[in-house]
Amino acid sequence: MGLESDLRAEVLRANERTNFAEGGPGYSLKKLHYWLKWEGLTSLFAGTVFFIPWTSVFMILVIAALLFTPYLLWHLAKAHWYRAILLFGVFVILPFAFSRFVPGDASLAHFLLASTPLVCFYIFNWILRLIIGEYLDEERAVREMHRRREAAV
Repeated sequence: MGLESDLRAEVLRANERTNFAEGGPGYSLKKLHYWLKWEGLTSLFAGTVFFIPWTSVFMILVIAALLFTPYLLWHLAKAHWYRAILLFGVFVILPFAFSRFVPGDASLAHFLLASTPLVCFYIFNWILRLIIGEYLDEERAVREMHRRREAAV
């Protein structure tokens, strides 16, 4: 009786946290996870630097990051993942702000400093994709376990 009531309480908490109906926080995470898979493929585009001029590749990667950032932050806010938004600020916005305030010339060091926020952005997306995928799998397992318990009772 105790295990079943604990399990039921856990499922109710999970359902409150992640409403997978369209428009709910869980739905937002599912949509974001889907698009993070495609956004990760954009970073593979960096390998084309051997065939296409690096300035063109860099600009395409920057434009993709700028277009995806509002979508990313909107879905994270909708899912109430405020810690992820804070980490985005620390790992992407702060390096970007730092790189803008450092005067530079056309040296390799300045290019590496300027590209650091972009690299951090794609690493952040990769880690976030893994975390959201694991979170969704855990939520799915809890719901499935609850469904099996109810079917057995």
